[in-house]
Amino acid sequence: MCDKYSIHQFPDHRFGLHGRYKIGKDGEIFMIPVEGPFNLESVIAMGKARHAALSAWGSSDSEAWIVIFQTSMMMSLEALEAYAAGLQKHVQVFGPRHALAWVAASDVEGRSIMQEHFSRIFSRLGIPWQVFEELSGARAWVQDRLNARIAP
Repeated sequence: MCDKYSIHQFPDHRFGLHGRYKIGKDGEIFMIPVEGPFNLESVIAMGKARHAALSAWGSSDSEAWIVIFQTSMMMSLEALEAYAAGLQKHVQVFGPRHALAWVAASDVEGRSIMQEHFSRIFSRLGIPWQVFEELSGARAWVQDRLNARIAP
């Protein structure tokens, strides 16, 4: 059984993939280390990797994700539009995420610019989302959201 899914498992594109994206799972939390910048081809492959992971591991209304950015989170407008469309399809097929946390230090390229774009996307799709500078803060927030779903 594959314990991680990567964009490099889906190389059927005209141009090479820019960036890195790998999905693993730690208990109830999907952990995704990423490194940009990303091109359209890598964003399309992200959607395929995400679909493969959820098809294999299952999805639930308690789905929680932590995305850990390194280097850059920049992408072209075309890639951003593809990301939004792919995530909308994901929500239609698998349901919304219960929590989505991003970890991005202040020196990650494009953090403030991309944060604005993604805020609109996640808000439109009803995905609870927060950005943190450290993994510990993201884990605590996600765990609080998961605990709240089972609180009496």
